[in-house]
Amino acid sequence: MDIPNLNERNIQAFDVSRVRPDVAAGTRYLVYAPLSGSFFVADSDGLAALEASAADPRSATGEMASLLERIGDRTLYDELLADENPVVVKNPSHYTRLSLLPTLRCNFHCSYCYSAKGRASTEIDSARLDTMVDWFMDDRRTECRERTIFISGGGEPLMSWQSVRRAVERSRKLEKENRLNLTVLLMTNGSLLTASICDFLKANGVEVGLSFDILPQVQNLQRGHYQQVVDNLRMMVSRGLEPTVSSVITPANIGLMMEMAVTMHRDFPDLRHLNFDPAMGMELYADAIELDSFYDKFIVNFFETKRFCAQHGMTMDCNALRHAMKLFPRYCQGKLCLVPNGDISVCHSVSSPRETGYDDFVYGRVGDGRVVFDEPKFLSLIGSQDSLPLECRRCIARWHCGGGCLMYRRAYDAGHLAAVCRYTQNMTATILLKRMGDAV
Repeated sequence: MDIPNLNERNIQAFDVSRVRPDVAAGTRYLVYAPLSGSFFVADSDGLAALEASAADPRSATGEMASLLERIGDRTLYDELLADENPVVVKNPSHYTRLSLLPTLRCNFHCSYCYSAKGRASTEIDSARLDTMVDWFMDDRRTECRERTIFISGGGEPLMSWQSVRRAVERSRKLEKENRLNLTVLLMTNGSLLTASICDFLKANGVEVGLSFDILPQVQNLQRGHYQQVVDNLRMMVSRGLEPTVSSVITPANIGLMMEMAVTMHRDFPDLRHLNFDPAMGMELYADAIELDSFYDKFIVNFFETKRFCAQHGMTMDCNALRHAMKLFPRYCQGKLCLVPNGDISVCHSVSSPRETGYDDFVYGRVGDGRVVFDEPKFLSLIGSQDSLPLECRRCIARWHCGGGCLMYRRAYDAGHLAAVCRYTQNMTATILLKRMGDAV
């Protein structure tokens, strides 16, 4: 049902039959007003009456007028677009999160890797690393006292362990000197961990994420090195680390998500955090119909598995769920991402000059003791997320998706991208319905 007057007020509606096959199409709608935090289910007559009231508010009376006033509340709108809002970065100096990619080398050949074409021997040199860390940890750069450094790839970061160690030690030192609050995150494939590395990470409060597909047949098919990673994971736990295990869900393991969670609970009962996200890549799905089917299975399996995790003291997350928990004027704030050659990219998924479109994503450079930005280019990259297509303004996920990820728009054709949009809508609606106890 078209509801342009409600859409104008940032209120969207979603046909529940899309995620509940037991509901007849066009009979129940999830009405969502994210800026007031309101959502409820209405029948077609109720939604039509609400749209008519939005078209002419003066004619609305009684309960309908009260409802429209409540869900049309825009108190969050100005806050979302305010200069100090950290999800609306308007200048690179405002960033409080730094992505460090110390190397483009990797010892794995993952079947779904987004950066495989960018492999090279390039590693970051210590001078550029120090310059960036010093600039980022300068307490005069921004009023915010919080900082986050995320170390990942590119490649496998532990193949450049000395750079990782240097970044952690230097940033922790500056945290104390400048009285900041620093979070350090490391994402690794787990194959190169040693006891001394684990002890260093533990001593320096580094939060570790482990890319691991859990089941031996899946890990060996998609990533390899199963036993090596399992042995190192046990070592991590024995030395006091509690990594988040992040698994990529592909057509090969879409039906195995519950088995993956059960296996983690059985074999690693001390670990409490899982993250499952769908793989991205045109080559994985023959067409948009196949991708739609994959996403439908993902949603069903994800929430069944999440229920199991909750029953056993585990958390289970994914990007769509994290985005549904907050409101975003745009999909992301862009990235302050230092890649190994000293360039600064707007996305940590684009890290190598060998990758298509690399030059389009680079807006800065570290060298000669300075951090230099091309601010017009940065604003152009960030601004491209601020002009939403008309269909986004009608979408129930509009304030959670914010126009979508630049990487998805870069990686998929129009058909596959439309499937991504349908998945985001369906996931958002499912989350809201579950908050209501699936009431329709």
